[in-house]
Amino acid sequence: MLKTYQVGIRPTTKEQRAECLIEPGIYRVGEEVAVYQPGIMGYALQEKVEMVRVFGTRRLPCKPVEQRGEQAGHAFAIQGLPQLEGSQRDCNEDANMLAKGRSSRAVQMERQDIEELFAIVITKPTFVHVVSDFYEAKLPGTEDL
Repeated sequence: MLKTYQVGIRPTTKEQRAECLIEPGIYRVGEEVAVYQPGIMGYALQEKVEMVRVFGTRRLPCKPVEQRGEQAGHAFAIQGLPQLEGSQRDCNEDANMLAKGRSSRAVQMERQDIEELFAIVITKPTFVHVVSDFYEAKLPGTEDL
């Protein structure tokens, strides 16, 4: 075990729960990583918003990797918790959001955790292995592909 983080992942609607949103498989952290600060605007769900209020300070897109001729699940993202309304430079967030898991195709992390993970993975090719059960996880280099 290298390190563990507390994350939020639960979908919000009954329809989303019916789908397998983040499927087990191997994913690669994509090249379209993002760093957000207060004041940076963009579009989310076809609405112009301040990006830290949706994705927190960092976003790491994860794309499925083909394995044994089969495609892994759909793309998802590892991202921070949304910044609270009214907070500015310090990017305050609601840590209770982890328990609520408000995103359907994202793994959400607290600010200090996503920023630490971002700093580690941004400089090298990184793969994410999603498993259904923690005990299925293997240390890097021991996978049987």
